Amino acid sequence: MASLSQAETASSQVVADRWTAYSITVWAICMLGFAFDIYEGTIMQLATPLLIKEWGIAPATIGNITTVSRWVGLIGVFIFPTLADLYGRRSILVLTILGYSLLTGLTGFAQGPLQLLIELDPERAPAGAAF
Repeated sequence: MASLSQAETASSQVVADRWTAYSITVWAICMLGFAFDIYEGTIMQLATPLLIKEWGIAPATIGNITTVSRWVGLIGVFIFPTLADLYGRRSILVLTILGYSLLTGLTGFAQGPLQLLIELDPERAPAGAAF
């Protein structure tokens, strides 16, 4: 029984050491990135009817654009964690936040569906890294 209590003590010590101020900061930054990703998706859903009307395109066209961008985001889920292991998590996290911010801003300048597709897809790859 003594070894069981020692194991429990060691386990609780590992859990207590796991959450530091640094890890909480990293967690908060990742959650903010996730919140911005959800916000961007919501804005896109709200803007979709306006884009269809303004550009005179079929709803299926916007559906294809958003579907392709989600697939690109899925590819980013596999690529960016591997890059983080190779080059460091901090530098890749900074790169993904910067890339996501800049590329999301570019989507506001899209003049048509093709430009939206070109600007939206690279923006989704760094967003996939947040997961």
